[in-house]
Amino acid sequence: MDLPGTAAFTTAAATVTYALIRVGENGWSSATTLGLFGLGAAAFAAFVLVELRSSRPMLDLSLFRSPSFVAVMAASLLMSGAAFAYLMYVSLWLQTAEGMGPVGAGLALVPLSLAGFFVAAATGKLMHAVSYRITIGGGLFLIGAGALLQGWMLDAGDGWTALVPGLLVTGVGVGMISPAVAAAAMGSVPPARVGMAGGALNTARQLGTALGIAVLGAVFQAGLADGLEGSGRPHGTAEALAADGAGKVLAAAPEAAGWVEAAFASGLRETFWVSGAMGLAGALIFLVLFRTTAAQPPADRRGPAGAGAAAGVGEPAAGAAERAAV
Repeated sequence: MDLPGTAAFTTAAATVTYALIRVGENGWSSATTLGLFGLGAAAFAAFVLVELRSSRPMLDLSLFRSPSFVAVMAASLLMSGAAFAYLMYVSLWLQTAEGMGPVGAGLALVPLSLAGFFVAAATGKLMHAVSYRITIGGGLFLIGAGALLQGWMLDAGDGWTALVPGLLVTGVGVGMISPAVAAAAMGSVPPARVGMAGGALNTARQLGTALGIAVLGAVFQAGLADGLEGSGRPHGTAEALAADGAGKVLAAAPEAAGWVEAAFASGLRETFWVSGAMGLAGALIFLVLFRTTAAQPPADRRGPAGAGAAAGVGEPAAGAAERAAV
């Protein structure tokens, strides 16, 4: 087991994620933020050096010489960041400003899961006959379009139903990508590296969600502050709302519902714009980098190891969406 490489990568991912989470409070130019980013960069450099010198690396960096492999990793990272990260802030809005319980908030996000489930089932049967440019590139485009649609439709005073059309579009995009991205990863690496590619893909997916939540947290808080501009609220109100303080505000002053709803609508719209941009950027990156010569792996090429990797990576879209929604 590559313990030094694992430790270096974990340190890099953790410090950068924590820096992004705290940037709304500390500021981009603060010593804390810059120090954390510096530590993350140093840890990542150490990870690269360790992997290059290791006889049994956690990740063979030569895989990134393949533009198709880079395209698939970017697609997985940006899919998770664009499709699932904002659900945390939607859930916060539903449970505080809208007064829904945890179960109700989860059910409000079911359209994404249902669309992803049924489309993934259909895509799984057809993906060997359909280009990855359509399933993965098109899926990322729909994820971006779904987020932008939610931002366009949501306004102050609207309920959860305003998000349903966008959630459905996003779910279709997730369903198109989920079965195809695992096969595309396996088809872009040598047969001996199929298992490693599957592990890298899962890591990219989890990292995309974590980084997406961190980035969108700063965006959401900035959007709350924009929505409160001119309302006469004291400094720190946006931070309080982002930290689940809307329920306390409304319980103490029901007449504050108007400006609370306006603030949340502003914050969510900005998270949707950024999520949409991530999805569209992912589609563009994939279409530019992916090579059509990276064929889908036939069954005899995958073998037991490849099949195991595929099973680990190609989880149903509904399962991923449900976990993100919770």
